[in-house]
Amino acid sequence: MKLMKIKFGKKDYYDECLATEDWHKWFAWFPVKVGCQDYRWLEFVNRRSLYHMGESGDWYVFEYLSLEKKAMTDAQMEKHLSKGLD
Repeated sequence: MKLMKIKFGKKDYYDECLATEDWHKWFAWFPVKVGCQDYRWLEFVNRRSLYHMGESGDWYVFEYLSLEKKAMTDAQMEKHLSKGLD
């Protein structure tokens, strides 16, 4: 007989904050702004969150990029890094 193991426990709050800061693929189920006058809806985009702490509380701000723009940004970063290593 095989038993299913379920892990319960509170996740470390700091780990949870860090996990959402990197760019990740996300389905835009509501319209999001990915650029100047460029909105995407019902398609995949890249999203990351920025964690802010303030006197009135803590909150997240989300940033969105189209998949094409993120690919271009990554290529530019690789080009920039390869220049510095020569």
